[in-house]
Amino acid sequence: MSERNSSNTHEVIGAIFRAMNTKGADRAAAKLPRWADAFPYVNGGLFSGSLDAPRFSRAARSYLLHVGRLDWTKINPDIFGSMIQAVAEDEERGALGLHYTSVPNI
Repeated sequence: MSERNSSNTHEVIGAIFRAMNTKGADRAAAKLPRWADAFPYVNGGLFSGSLDAPRFSRAARSYLLHVGRLDWTKINPDIFGSMIQAVAEDEERGALGLHYTSVPNI
C-alpha cells in the first residue's frame, strides 16, 4: 500500500495500527481504508495511545517489505524475549505488564 519512494509508509503503518485498535463494528465510523480490514482487532491496548509511526527511508521500507516475507514461525520466540529485556528497563517492563516467559519455562 505504500509508495515505492516511501513517502507515505508511515501513514500506511499508522492506518494498520489504528485498524488493530478498532473493533470491527467501529471501523466504518473510524474511516479506515478498506484494505485495513484485513488486520484484526487486537485487544489489550497494544495499539492504543499515540499511533504515530516513524518516517521510513526507501531502504527502511525495503527492509520492512523483506522481513514481511520471512517465515516467522521458524524464529525462536526466545529471541523476542531477549530483545524486550535488552531495550526495556525492569521497572518499565513491570509497569507495562511486559513479562516474558521463556519457551522451556512455558
